[in-house]
Amino acid sequence: MNGGTKEEVGPGGPGQAAFLALEGPQLYITDFRPMARMGIVATDKLVLYVEPDSVGGLAVKGGTVYWARQTEGKIMVGPATNMGTATIAVDAVVGRPMGVAVDQDSIYWIEDGLRIKQAPRRGGASPVTLYESPQAFGDSDLAVDGTALYWTEHGMGPPGLVRRLAK
Repeated sequence: MNGGTKEEVGPGGPGQAAFLALEGPQLYITDFRPMARMGIVATDKLVLYVEPDSVGGLAVKGGTVYWARQTEGKIMVGPATNMGTATIAVDAVVGRPMGVAVDQDSIYWIEDGLRIKQAPRRGGASPVTLYESPQAFGDSDLAVDGTALYWTEHGMGPPGLVRRLAK
């Protein structure tokens, strides 16, 4: 980056803008309010989903948006282009999900700030644990590319870390 000026690109939700995802030119945002037990998944111009639970993570792939319902322990999925009907992508989440990433085949999330989990995007198999930490690394976010998973760890004191796990 060569610097530049900071620019506001959207309202960031009516509460607390928290998680971001991009697909093409479209920006997606979550409104994260854990104490209110509610959340919103939106674009910079349109509210897509209003959730009765805290939204802790966001990913977009192929015109589909994925997010975590923290208290209910579910990964949700729905159309990314307009207000549609959300369905459950993964309901076998044992703990509190945070951070969501998606690639061609799988959905990934952080569970209880301790584990990296994976389940097939198309369903049909139980989630598997890819990594488990000996101590909690905190509320973190997750990203994936063609070769690895990346996540933040900030709950173990300064400095915060970014970790990578090869696929």
